[in-house]
Amino acid sequence: MSFQDIQIGPNPSSRRNQSPSQAVATGIFQIKTAIAAFRRLVDGVGTVRHSRTPSEAVPTSSGSGEESVGIDVESQPFIREQKRQEILLLDNEISFNEAMIEEREQGIREVEEQIEQANEIFKDLAVLVHYQGVVIDDIHSNIDASAGATTQARVQLAKASKSVKSKTSWCWWVLAIFVVVLVILLVVLIL
Repeated sequence: MSFQDIQIGPNPSSRRNQSPSQAVATGIFQIKTAIAAFRRLVDGVGTVRHSRTPSEAVPTSSGSGEESVGIDVESQPFIREQKRQEILLLDNEISFNEAMIEEREQGIREVEEQIEQANEIFKDLAVLVHYQGVVIDDIHSNIDASAGATTQARVQLAKASKSVKSKTSWCWWVLAIFVVVLVILLVVLIL
């Protein structure tokens, strides 16, 4: 924002598009500009434009009471204007401070909301971790059960293998005896 923007005045359409922080910054800039203008006016009081010098403004004891009353009467509008400007300046400062306090309170509320959201996220995460722990325990117990079943299966396979070998060996013996008996019968029959 420039001095030309202040002289032109606030643009209502641009004010609607401003964020609250930009509006506050614009207000601060306008206040600072008004304060600077006020200080220039205050510094101008008592200069050449005002015909009195500081020594003329101070009443002397040798002068008549009417002169000092006249000087006081002349300075009354300036004093009133200065006090009015000081009051306006203080009002502007109070408004600015209230706006800053409101902005800080809004920021604090936003931080509180974000903290509450983070708290909810962590609670949900804790529930998920607990549930995953139960699932992992189930998987671990299933793996242990599978390992036990595999060990029993190996034992059963070893027994079955021995049983098959013994049955096969027994069948060979029976077959060998049968062949010997058959050969003996054939020899006896032939002879």
